[in-house]
Amino acid sequence: MKLGIIGCGRITEKHCQTIDQLKELTVVALSDLSSERMNLIRSHLKNTSNLILMHKKYEEMLSNQNIDLVLIATSSGFHAEIAEKALKAGKHVLVEKPLTLSLKETSDLTELAKKRGCYLFVCYQLRFLTSMLKIKEVLKQGLLGEIIYGVGTIEINRSKDYYEQAAWRGTWKHDGGMLINQGIHMVDLLTWFMGDLESVQGEIKRVHEYKETEDVAIGILKFKNGSTGVIEANSIALPNNRGYSLKLFAEKGTVVIRGQKLDEVERFIINGHEEVPIEGLDHDGLEQVRMYKACLDCIAGRKSEFVADGEESIRALETIFALYRSALNQEVVQLPLEDFQTGEMSAWEGSK
Repeated sequence: MKLGIIGCGRITEKHCQTIDQLKELTVVALSDLSSERMNLIRSHLKNTSNLILMHKKYEEMLSNQNIDLVLIATSSGFHAEIAEKALKAGKHVLVEKPLTLSLKETSDLTELAKKRGCYLFVCYQLRFLTSMLKIKEVLKQGLLGEIIYGVGTIEINRSKDYYEQAAWRGTWKHDGGMLINQGIHMVDLLTWFMGDLESVQGEIKRVHEYKETEDVAIGILKFKNGSTGVIEANSIALPNNRGYSLKLFAEKGTVVIRGQKLDEVERFIINGHEEVPIEGLDHDGLEQVRMYKACLDCIAGRKSEFVADGEESIRALETIFALYRSALNQEVVQLPLEDFQTGEMSAWEGSK
């Protein structure tokens, strides 16, 4: 399968490490405004065609009939525009999170993908950690019962230098907030495991004034089945990242997973069963490889229940948008939302 990559920044370097492990995927084209960045990404790739075409205008790439799948790894504010054009060109699309910064754009892209008969995937690779796949398996089997209470935590550091690397970073309109960029993986996991939401109540706080967006976010999630979830995220951990944690307290068991890469299984107990062997849930570093393979399986007609398509991605985005609106208006927000875009947060008092 032939892959074209739009956006050649740091995150693309990580994708290159994954792509090189996939014999069934070949990069044939790159697009970025910077020739230097395109050449750098080219140097990172091993599993490629002899000739990689380079385009400063991504529209030129999309006219290439040989490309089957497009990876979009640009700044968040351009995801929707590029994904729309890629789908209209008949390409399957894999987008770095977040899919868009607007609920309407996400819904429109999902409908467009259906209309065009193309897949629209989102990079929620933490779903493919061995521990997360195991959680999904035992939930499906009913071994844990209902999750009564779930907590997702992210404690990281994002310095001034990070935000100064690009003018769009830390802006509501073009970047979105810390929660939608760094915290979205935990929101996705919690809602993936716990189901449909009824309401969200949130608070956010900005600590550093060199940007518009929040440094701290807390959300209380009420699910339709009566369960409760909590999201706690911050980007002010000193001196560096502390990592992530996921805690699920269910009717028949408890799961606690922590770590810099959410790779330390502290507890995985199901009542009436021996404790799930931790050795079998070790972090193998292949979660993004599994994500790509699941996407390729879908394109080949072998549907994967774990992959995050446009419809699946709406749940995490809607949760975050509801949390932002709750913080903006100081109210509990009922779901579903009709629409929201992160640009609305420029009215938030904390940004001024």
